[in-house]
Amino acid sequence: PDAATRKLALQSGQVDYVFDLAYQGVQDLDKNTIKWWAHALPGTYQLTTNMAKTDSALQNVKNRQAISAAIDRSRVSKIAFFGTVLPSCAQTFIKGNPYHQCVLPNQGKQDLVLAKKLLAEAGNPSGFSFDMTVWARPAWAESAQIMAQDLAKVGIIANITVKQDTVAIADMNAGKYEMMFSGNNAPTPYLQLANWFGIGGAWQSWSKVNDQVVIAAIDQLGSAMNPTSAKTLLAAANRAAYGNSVHVPVADRAVISGSRLPVGLLQATIPGEWLYVATTPLISSQRGPAGFNTGATG
Repeated sequence: PDAATRKLALQSGQVDYVFDLAYQGVQDLDKNTIKWWAHALPGTYQLTTNMAKTDSALQNVKNRQAISAAIDRSRVSKIAFFGTVLPSCAQTFIKGNPYHQCVLPNQGKQDLVLAKKLLAEAGNPSGFSFDMTVWARPAWAESAQIMAQDLAKVGIIANITVKQDTVAIADMNAGKYEMMFSGNNAPTPYLQLANWFGIGGAWQSWSKVNDQVVIAAIDQLGSAMNPTSAKTLLAAANRAAYGNSVHVPVADRAVISGSRLPVGLLQATIPGEWLYVATTPLISSQRGPAGFNTGATG
């Protein structure tokens, strides 16, 4: 169901837990019976390019990098997501990532001068137009509209179409899109990068990207044996990802959940959105790292 239907079901008591709720309107929920909260996900909102669409201006990497430079990530974060997410300054997620480092030009901040320079180098000094498909999830369409406003400042026209998840995913599977706004979650930065660029990863399959430089950088990251090398190699992999900019990072991910149940009885765990129900309290020696029963008895 859509966000409005989920909210109504929670309000009426038809359901006890909802994920995810729209940012607008949650303040109207009955505070005496319903609790709602925003929680971060280990993921990134991104613009994914269909590299199989060979007649698109987006085939030129400098046009993709111009999009990256022109968008105001802080506006997307503050306006569309009400400040619950952090603007991206590298490919991988920020919150909960101890190895994070900014690698995007100008720390990922909007740079219209750079965007115009890249467009000129790509042979499109007046800009170009492209189709942007957006999944119909809370705040995603608003994000696309904000980015379209930014892109128009350098002559890039984004024609936005909002589609239900099932339709958008079917289009991605069939290669029927030019650029798609969506989000990639993974427990670690390495797995997130592999999902984008590794052969067989979901977004690699959808984008048809095949960049051996990025793949080699990800493989090196996977072999890191200590925190120092992991930090260095993650930065290198993120720089390689910017080098092709098939997936343009926009912001970290967050969602809003709502519940009628007591706090702690049902909650989303990180990473991912696995849910667990606490039925029998555990003594400390029985708790594993995520609070699950280890089977210990003493």
